[in-house]
Amino acid sequence: MTVAPFVALVLPLAYAILRRYSPRDTSVEVVPEDARYLPYGVSLAIMWTIGLGIAIGGYFGLRGVNHLFASMDRGSTLVLYPTAILWCFAPGFAALCLPWLTTLWMLRRTGYTGEAQEIVIDGNDKMNWNGERVMRWACLGIVAPIFLFTLAALPMRLSMDNNSVRVTHYAHLTPEIFPLADARHAFTVDGYLLRDGTLQSRPDLLIDFADGRRLAATAMSDGGDPPPQAFVDALLSHTGLHLTHVRTEHDIPNGQ
Repeated sequence: MTVAPFVALVLPLAYAILRRYSPRDTSVEVVPEDARYLPYGVSLAIMWTIGLGIAIGGYFGLRGVNHLFASMDRGSTLVLYPTAILWCFAPGFAALCLPWLTTLWMLRRTGYTGEAQEIVIDGNDKMNWNGERVMRWACLGIVAPIFLFTLAALPMRLSMDNNSVRVTHYAHLTPEIFPLADARHAFTVDGYLLRDGTLQSRPDLLIDFADGRRLAATAMSDGGDPPPQAFVDALLSHTGLHLTHVRTEHDIPNGQ
């Protein structure tokens, strides 16, 4: 199914809504006669610098906090982290929305109000709406929710020691603990069935425990990568289980 018809419908609707609820007000687009200006290209360089700083710094900052959480699991012999792309979304969207507003704020605070007005007018000319208001809405309606959802993912990790596997799930601070001594069965899975009955490849290793819980070796993957071989080898070594191959998880016999 293509998304082109959906985009073709939504984009004009979004433009119409923005023009309706955030109309351009030319009465405030006045450049002071004594306006001060920066050399040509400086304001653009400032915006790019801020954007790159947010994108790169945000990614490594979030990733670093996630690894800091993982370092609290003392005695771990193996640690798996969420897929790295998870830390790109919030900084990426922030880098699209914040640099323009931040640059305007800096220019106005340093006395370059004319430069700021020229930037605002140029942006409004291109889109024919109130650019500052739209960008603030984007920050509140898009960036802020993505950032909050990303914060809830910061504690996520899987750590293993000689006795257990600890999985800290999304929006949880306390890990779910799987004692390796309670492991009962191990299954390799090829994937899962789509609605049309075809097999979608997603290799995995599933470990069933005495209390009925099931641990997937891909607990920290993005859904497409196979389980890390080091983790698979460690699980089999510590549990001593023999592998049973099944096509999908639904092919695992009940009670096993």
